Amino acid sequence: NYSSCNGEYIPTNEIDHAVLNTLRSQLKLLQELGVRMEESKGSHTQNELPERKSMERDIETYKAERIRQYEAYAEGIVSRETYLEKKAELTKKIDTLQEALDRMRVLMSEEAELCADVERINQQAHENMGCDTLTKEMVEAFIEMVYVYDRKTIEVEFKFDDVIAEITEKYLAG
Repeated sequence: NYSSCNGEYIPTNEIDHAVLNTLRSQLKLLQELGVRMEESKGSHTQNELPERKSMERDIETYKAERIRQYEAYAEGIVSRETYLEKKAELTKKIDTLQEALDRMRVLMSEEAELCADVERINQQAHENMGCDTLTKEMVEAFIEMVYVYDRKTIEVEFKFDDVIAEITEKYLAG
């Protein structure tokens, strides 16, 4: 079997071999990036958990103080103007902390989702990469598109390119 490209006939086994080698190197890269991501995630988690708990405590403290300020106003201890100023100040602090906490939760959720994607791809690789030839199952699991320009130039788009890009952006770029 041959593939015709720009008038040049290239044996399909050459294309398969090039795609398989590229696939293996990309899966190895993904596995290495996954290890780095887990290491980075471990240090982030150790730092974020106490910070998150502290933020949650601060929010509760500010909410309790806001209630105390209302009670002081209701008992006539502080003026309405003083109460409203204090309430606005405390509400702003609560909102700021809540926004930061929400952002932290979103980031943690995205990180968990990315870890799950890496784990899923690595599991598929483990199940499918035992062969010395490119199989239909490998292509369906990992390959988005193959472009053959000539015998020396073959471009492969993988279904997990976005995962590699995201890991690289989040954990290696800074």
